[in-house]
Amino acid sequence: MSKPDACIQDAYTLFRMLVEEGIAGSRIARVYNDALQISIAHSDQARATVFAQRAYEGRILLEGEDSPETMRLKAIVEKPSSHGLFEATKEWEQSVEAIPRDLSEADFEDWLWKRKGWRS
Repeated sequence: MSKPDACIQDAYTLFRMLVEEGIAGSRIARVYNDALQISIAHSDQARATVFAQRAYEGRILLEGEDSPETMRLKAIVEKPSSHGLFEATKEWEQSVEAIPRDLSEADFEDWLWKRKGWRS
């Protein structure tokens, strides 16, 4: 909780490992959910919404639209501030309107995972 940048970097590292190994399904949805929790705990509704949407889409494929987890994620997509961890800190505070609309896919992923400035 005290090092959200390191946490989101760890989540991204796990995400990349899963993708590179061809592992999909619930594990990818879980990483998105973890990134959602990191983002929303630090008041970043923009990133939390994107991560919630991706987790939601994954859960629909796995569980259908009417599972409790799918419905929970849909509610967070619609109102990220409803998440119980919202505003644990305000370190990354930004609204849903801060989601960039004019970035390339690669630049959007860099923004989403806060990759600018990471060491390779």
